[in-house]
Amino acid sequence: MGDWLSVGRIKGKKTITGLFIRHIIWIGIETVLISACLLIVMNILISKKIAYPANSQENYLNNLEKIAFKGENIEGRLKNQYLYALFNEEGTYKKGSIDQDEAEEIYQFFKEHGTYYKERYIKVISSNKGEYYILYDIKMGFYNHFLSRFFPSPDILIIIFFILLFLANLWRIAGKFGKVISGELKRLKGITGSIEKENLEFDIPSSSLKEIDEVFHSVGKLRDNLSKSLHTQWNLESGRRDQIDALGHDLKTPLTIIRGNAELLLECQLNQEESEFVNHIQKNTELMQEYIQKLLEVNRSEEEYKISMEWIDSRSFIQDIEAYSQDLARNKNITLTYKIEEVPDKIFVDSKILKRILLNLMDNAVEYSPENSSILMQIKAEYNSLTFKIEDSGKGFSIDDLKYATKQFYCNDKSRSSRDHLGMGLYFVDIMIKKLGGELRLSNSETLGGARAEILLFDSV
Repeated sequence: MGDWLSVGRIKGKKTITGLFIRHIIWIGIETVLISACLLIVMNILISKKIAYPANSQENYLNNLEKIAFKGENIEGRLKNQYLYALFNEEGTYKKGSIDQDEAEEIYQFFKEHGTYYKERYIKVISSNKGEYYILYDIKMGFYNHFLSRFFPSPDILIIIFFILLFLANLWRIAGKFGKVISGELKRLKGITGSIEKENLEFDIPSSSLKEIDEVFHSVGKLRDNLSKSLHTQWNLESGRRDQIDALGHDLKTPLTIIRGNAELLLECQLNQEESEFVNHIQKNTELMQEYIQKLLEVNRSEEEYKISMEWIDSRSFIQDIEAYSQDLARNKNITLTYKIEEVPDKIFVDSKILKRILLNLMDNAVEYSPENSSILMQIKAEYNSLTFKIEDSGKGFSIDDLKYATKQFYCNDKSRSSRDHLGMGLYFVDIMIKKLGGELRLSNSETLGGARAEILLFDSV
């Protein structure tokens, strides 16, 4: 049924090709209209005696030829308007507005080649004084001397106006075509933006263009399939978290009982070997309770932690972190060094989550650093980011550690694992730093030779 509806929806739509052809036709029609309007303007200029037509000089000289044929003197009418030269019947230069050398060149050119001379035309008029060789143009011009001097000829102006109007019209119609296409693409971008933000509760619009409507229809199918897939995944994840949470709470009760009984046994009269066994039971029970608590925290962190960003006092926050870190390092006599560079008075962050992240990383650094070694923490603000870098003196990360250290339950016995390591710390840090819009980077320290964990918080300063 949905396919039939989509076919009916797309059928009869305009295509992009058809839309483009329609705009091209409009360009052709409006170009013809522009040409017609400019021709009308040209005729008005000629009729109002503002401009003369291209053949006006030729017509004028033809009239002068008739006058000269009647025996009248035409020289006075030539002096102010034309370049001319007068030759007698033997071909000798007599006078004119052209100097003798050029006049003789014109005379010879006319005899050998004809009337077109250096982009002008030659008109020969016979009179009782001799033959007048007159240079004239076949082009439009202005009657007004000011217009003739400072503006191109009317036909050139008409061509310039035609080009400008044509380009302006082309720009306008191309803009209309682009507006239609960009409008449809903007709607499509809005849909893909919703998908990118994991918001699948949006309606599929209808487009007047067939190709865009087909894309909308495909996106609609993608939305439906993605929604089904995500809901399935969310249900599985929710079930997994519920199972882990239930299992964790179920394990707490027997462990509490075991721990309590171990504490009671320690109060009894036990020999040294029996006391050691009970101490081992108590110690490992406490360790298991710690693992379970951390597992429950990570399980809740995937969905329950709410981010509360606020401006906090950076100096007070850093002093608090330093105090806790010193307590962690004191048990192994580790030297803790702080380097703070260009940190502003206020930073924008969720202080509780960031504190847990940094203390988790510091706890790892202390755990894997040998006694009497060093740990370095650097804090630096740069551009719009805030960086926390913790380096320890342990064995550092292996190649596999750098690939998989942030995966849940990952352990690598060859480097940074121990019997007390469950593989949850960096997994927890990676989840929480992403909630803050930041990034976790792992590498090895060139200074201390151990591991280096770098936290980048963007838009925090």
